Amino acid sequence: MNADQVPDKDRQTELAELIARVVAEIEPLHRRLNLAVWNANVTGDPAHEEESARLEAGIREVHARPEPFAFLASLESAGGVSDPRLERQRQLLFCSARANQIPAETIRSIVRLEKKLESRFNTFRATLDGERVGDNAIRQLLRESDDNALRRRAWEASKQIGAEIEGDLLELVRLRNESAHRLGFTDHYAMSLRLKDELEEPQLFAWLDEVERGTRPMFESYKRDLDQSLCRRFAVGRGELRPWHYGDPFFQEAPAPGVNLDPWFAGQRLEDLTSRFFEAVGFDIGDLLRRADLYERPGKCQHAFCLSVDRGADVRVLCNLRSDEYWMGTMLHEFGHAVYEQGIDRTLPFLLREPAHILTTEATAMLFGRLSKSAAWLTHYAGMPVAEAKAAEQASRR
Repeated sequence: MNADQVPDKDRQTELAELIARVVAEIEPLHRRLNLAVWNANVTGDPAHEEESARLEAGIREVHARPEPFAFLASLESAGGVSDPRLERQRQLLFCSARANQIPAETIRSIVRLEKKLESRFNTFRATLDGERVGDNAIRQLLRESDDNALRRRAWEASKQIGAEIEGDLLELVRLRNESAHRLGFTDHYAMSLRLKDELEEPQLFAWLDEVERGTRPMFESYKRDLDQSLCRRFAVGRGELRPWHYGDPFFQEAPAPGVNLDPWFAGQRLEDLTSRFFEAVGFDIGDLLRRADLYERPGKCQHAFCLSVDRGADVRVLCNLRSDEYWMGTMLHEFGHAVYEQGIDRTLPFLLREPAHILTTEATAMLFGRLSKSAAWLTHYAGMPVAEAKAAEQASRR
């Protein structure tokens, strides 16, 4: 009998039983996986990388089982079930199961390459003029140095990882795309958008095109003024400007010409400012700070992220702090994620105890993260004079 011929109450009962079996199996694996991921990121120890690969593959292989997927697919064809919580869990399980309907050996190969590449990125340190340097040092140099040749060497050093990981990355791309083709998708990108992020590629790109059209005149005006400022600073023509003349290695952080907020954070403990702010708006982050790993050391991932280890109280933030505005904004951003995770209703079923969507948690984090450029925040927390803070905010907002 097809699922659409089975009474909704019976479909719900069978679905609830399947969910209970899957959760009983994956919940402990999920926590162990996240602990291994955390330890791999804070230590760079290959043993944690191997453990996270083993656990990740194990979880994906649970989702790969064909019989549960067939049942979930039949419910999908039947329009799901009427109970909203069960239905949402069904949708999430269906997407996870569909993405993993590939051979177990392929799953293990993909995960092994993913973890290997993550580890290579985490432990990578660039070589600049014969010395090993971290991302913070390169970022600082690109903000402060007026030496064109040194800037170029620093920027190119930051890209050395590309040559190191090229072969493994291309193999991962091949395996992922072959798997996506097998499952009926054009490529891994389209599959991930649909099954992981629940976004349709045409709609996403339509939105992005609309944003691009709406902001293009403002961007061109801003970029023209920025380029003129850089040409004066580095004594080059506009046609001679190169990526290393800009302050961010990837041009992700657009600089505000003539604004330097770093001095207002020099010597400050950013975790104290973060705690003061979040407490003022109603969030106690004491436990979050105690579990966080906030400072640089060899082998540690150089970036920043927030991780909910158990979809409960164990929420952790990783940063690599220096006393500057970049890391102040990053702290506010990552603890924005953390207070979101902290506030999720823990009475929800395991499969639902996570952000409703990546867009909601990122929006929250970005709302908090941009406060490090807000005049009111700069005045109240960094001690910046009101008039100077307002001028900096206006330039940064542009």
